[in-house]
Amino acid sequence: MTRVALPLTVLLAVCSLASRAHATGFTDIGQDIRLHDDDEFSLELDGYLRVRGEILHNLDLDHGAAPSGEVLFPVPIDDPQAQTLYEMDMRLRTDLAIYAPGGTVAVKLRLDTLDNLALGSTPDGAPSASTTQRALETAIRVRRAYGEVLTPIGVLAAGRMGNHWGLGMLANGGDCADCDSGDAQDRIAFITPIAGHVWAASFDLTSSGPQIPRHSGFRPVDITPVDYAAHAMVELALGEGRAGTFHIANERAVTLAEIVAALRRHSAPQVSRPVDELVDLATSRDDVASAVVAASLRKCVSGGRLGRSTDLFLATGYDFDARATAAVLAARGLVCPSPAPILEAHVEKSALRHHSP
Repeated sequence: MTRVALPLTVLLAVCSLASRAHATGFTDIGQDIRLHDDDEFSLELDGYLRVRGEILHNLDLDHGAAPSGEVLFPVPIDDPQAQTLYEMDMRLRTDLAIYAPGGTVAVKLRLDTLDNLALGSTPDGAPSASTTQRALETAIRVRRAYGEVLTPIGVLAAGRMGNHWGLGMLANGGDCADCDSGDAQDRIAFITPIAGHVWAASFDLTSSGPQIPRHSGFRPVDITPVDYAAHAMVELALGEGRAGTFHIANERAVTLAEIVAALRRHSAPQVSRPVDELVDLATSRDDVASAVVAASLRKCVSGGRLGRSTDLFLATGYDFDARATAAVLAARGLVCPSPAPILEAHVEKSALRHHSP
């Protein structure tokens, strides 16, 4: 295998590549917060322009296409037997930090412009005769936006900030000059020095939703009953004399038939396709939702009913028994909420978004 990189990587520093606005891990948060007598706001700007190119040769290791038609690595479309591919892309990264008077409060922002955009990939008009490139609607991506406050007992940080852990194999902030991407997390963190060590604690909001707009239309509200699951886990973990395995899953999962009925009630657009085609479409994607849909559709193909549950555990092929969990929680006054209102709100939101001008 040969991988040759052209010497075309250019890093033009807007300022020095300091670590001030590059906070990624806990050890970086608050490092540039310093109490001083300056009574004015201050601004610091860091970043770079990266233009790079590669020559990629024989990365499919001469394997050719598999019986399924898939290849180990892309090959030239005009000549599958050829071995060499070329690629050039660019990125303009800007790290901005604004410090309040006194230096104890900072707001930081990371913007990536034309992030990993292949050069020449957006010709305006016929590619062979184009004299310009189209402007992109999503040319600027906000990667990070968070604030830091120095308190008498430590540093408090909140917002969307870089996420890096250890060597970067689990989570990588992507701060290196040649990094293609980077992890970010919506996080509230507190860091404080105690007994000669730096201690950090954080609360990460990894996912939320589905959400619906408030009556004002400006801010959404999360309608997922996460509080039920959290309360149930605490009750089961702290209960005395309870041994065994407890599955926390909604006993009453939404069925495919109910989804179809909800879509029809809200006049959502529906397209009929053969089941085999839908299975192929779902299995070609690697997200969790597609895996669940594919598993449900396979049940239909194998003689199952449309009413088959669409819950997440269906994708595992294992039937979770929540009866013991429900019995214990019912004694504590906890009843699993019905998924019907969540489905209705989610479909209604999707239909409104589709019909809005």
